[in-house]
Amino acid sequence: MEKLKALYNKYQELILYIVFGALTTILSYIVLWLFTSVWVITPDSTVIANIISNLAGVIFAYFTNRGMVFHSTEAMRSGRLKEFGRFFIGRGFTIALDLAIVFVFADLLKFNVSIVKIVAIVIVVVLNYVISKLIVFRKNADEKKNGAK
Repeated sequence: MEKLKALYNKYQELILYIVFGALTTILSYIVLWLFTSVWVITPDSTVIANIISNLAGVIFAYFTNRGMVFHSTEAMRSGRLKEFGRFFIGRGFTIALDLAIVFVFADLLKFNVSIVKIVAIVIVVVLNYVISKLIVFRKNADEKKNGAK
């Protein structure tokens, strides 16, 4: 049990990132389902529903990553808005990258779409983590020196 606790403590940030990433995915899917099956806006509302589900996922991911994963200590409202802006732009970039990968490799080069999508998801998840850790929720020099999470 102690070994498991030590492993969790060592990899806590990564474990929580994966857990909240899975919850973000589930939430996004539920929102998509709600807007395509329950609250149908128009018969051809898939694109709108997908945009809404992505926005819901990004907002949920920001708050869970901010508080539970990376433990942001940004207290100023203006700083939190900048942080959210960096997060939103980062996620927008990775969503666009995902679309580009699928378009190029599945549509243009005719690779298997399922395999391409899995590769794209892995790339996006890794990039989202790196962007969040190094750009969005980066620690300043004082926090690093004091050992803050």
